[in-house]
Amino acid sequence: MNAPPEHFSEHKKFREAKLLQPENILKQKTGSGGIDPALIEKGQEAINNNTIHFKPIGLTLIKKISASVENLAANKIAAEEGLEAIIQPAMQLKAEGTMFKYPSISEAGNILVNFLETVPVPDAKVIEVVKAHIQVFEALLQHEIKEADSAACQNMCQALIDACTRYHKQIGLTQPL
Repeated sequence: MNAPPEHFSEHKKFREAKLLQPENILKQKTGSGGIDPALIEKGQEAINNNTIHFKPIGLTLIKKISASVENLAANKIAAEEGLEAIIQPAMQLKAEGTMFKYPSISEAGNILVNFLETVPVPDAKVIEVVKAHIQVFEALLQHEIKEADSAACQNMCQALIDACTRYHKQIGLTQPL
């Protein structure tokens, strides 16, 4: 599987959304060595045939983003804490969308995570861009737009990229590093 494109890579990153690797307890228990190809195939088959409905999971993550946006806008949480509280569920949407047959959600999540990495300070303009992402997430789920290469998803994601680019221009972050 190819890595998703990194949007806004020409801009300075003020933080980096990193996946933390947890301890591999299973590997510690089983030891080192190869994994039987049949087990790998069985695991892939389980992922491909999963019947878990992503919509409730996605909506829960979107609610977390919305609550963090509200808290940030009301100054109930510090700026950096607020951004981290938005990035965490956005990263989950990015990671879990494709796994649960919603690559469209993964693409929109990727755009949001990449954008938030380039935000120096969350202000009202940033909040508006994040709210636009929330609307796209909700529309993708409500209309069951699953494929990232569908015209609807591509149009919505391009609108998000355009909104992020306008923000960068408004604050003077138009020069590549």
